[in-house]
Amino acid sequence: FYPDSFREIMKRNLEKARDTRDTITQEAPAVDIDGNELWYQSTIVPVTGDKGRVEYMMIVSIETTERKRAETELARHRERLEELVEERTAALRESEKALAEENNIRTTLIEALPHPAMLIRRDRTVLFANRIAREVGAVVGDRCWQGFGHAEHISDERKAHIDRHTEVPPGGTHC
Repeated sequence: FYPDSFREIMKRNLEKARDTRDTITQEAPAVDIDGNELWYQSTIVPVTGDKGRVEYMMIVSIETTERKRAETELARHRERLEELVEERTAALRESEKALAEENNIRTTLIEALPHPAMLIRRDRTVLFANRIAREVGAVVGDRCWQGFGHAEHISDERKAHIDRHTEVPPGGTHC
C-alpha cells in the first residue's frame, strides 16, 4: 500500500506502536507515481481490546508538503541570515580595530605636542584634550570655552547661539 520510500519508516513505527502501545507520530516523504516528493505526517494509534491486546491500528495521515517546503525555505533564509550576520560582525570588528589603531595614533600625536591641543566637534564640544590642555582647564565633554582658558574672547552672544543651535554661528567661533 505504501510507496517504497515511505514503507520502511511506517513499518518500523507500526511495530513500535504495537509493541509499546504508544501513539507514534512520524513525518516522512513519499514519492508519487509522477516522481514528485510529497511529505506526510502520520499519527499511528494502537487500538486495544478488552484484554489489552492491540486489535488494530488507526492511522491518520495529512499531506504536509507545502509546510515542509516552507520550513526548508525558512531554514535556508535563516542560514543565509546567519552568514550575513557573521560577515557583518567580522567587518565591524575589522572596522573597530582600524578605528582603535587610528585613535591610538591620534592620541599619541596629540599628547606629544608641546602646547595645548584639543579635538573639538562642530558644536565645540571637546572630544579629546592633551595633557597640557587639561592642565589649563580643558575638560572632555564640555564646550571648549567652559573650562579651557575660559575663552573670554568668545562673546556671550556666540556661546548662547551654540547652546541653542547645533551649527556654528555666522562668522565662526574659535576656542
